[in-house]
Amino acid sequence: MTIRRLATALTSVVALTLVATACGDDPADGVGSGTSESTLPSSDGAPTGSGSLTLAGTDYPFDADVCALTPVNHIARDYEIYVHGTGEHQGDAYEVEVTRSTSASGNSIESISIAFGDGELAGGTNTIATAEDAVLEVSSSLLVGEMEFIGTDDITIGTGAVSVTCS
Repeated sequence: MTIRRLATALTSVVALTLVATACGDDPADGVGSGTSESTLPSSDGAPTGSGSLTLAGTDYPFDADVCALTPVNHIARDYEIYVHGTGEHQGDAYEVEVTRSTSASGNSIESISIAFGDGELAGGTNTIATAEDAVLEVSSSLLVGEMEFIGTDDITIGTGAVSVTCS
């Protein structure tokens, strides 16, 4: 295994662990709260966007309660991109989160995750060493990208693709 593949694999495991611990916190609690802990835009209870995550041939549509494609801060952490939404597929509720943030070492890290109510989790991460390494493409109202996903118990799932339109 090359050093780059090993670093990517380790980053994926660390990011998946971070996502697993973060997904239990509903960002909607801090949305537009006016506290110094969060600069997320207020959704006023209405979706601020919609999206879909395609994973292993299944589409998981979601309504975004947070759709920040410009820098924000949430619970003392800075994000270049922060999207959070919820959806339901065949009776199973889930949360989708898409982020780009800067690590303590100065690298930008992109992540896409989906967490189901039964504790199942799948996520993909990408470490950005140079601008060409970014996989999430962002415009003023659209975010698209795809990554390799790993699920609970380190099960390789395959490529997941996300598309979000913010209003």
